[in-house]
Amino acid sequence: MTNGWFLWYGLRIGLSYDMAMCLPFGELADLIAMEQIRNEGAKKKKSRKAEENEFWRLMGFV
Repeated sequence: MTNGWFLWYGLRIGLSYDMAMCLPFGELADLIAMEQIRNEGAKKKKSRKAEENEFWRLMGFV
């Protein structure tokens, strides 16, 4: 990812140009992650039991 990408996302979430360029990388990455989850959605993580059931279901094909 380029600096332009981070700047574009910073401006998209409402930061000024100066603020987007001055924020520590970790903070900006956290804000971008929250924006992506809010707008682009996120899949709910499977429970351990659901993952185990999926594993054994797939093993049944072997």
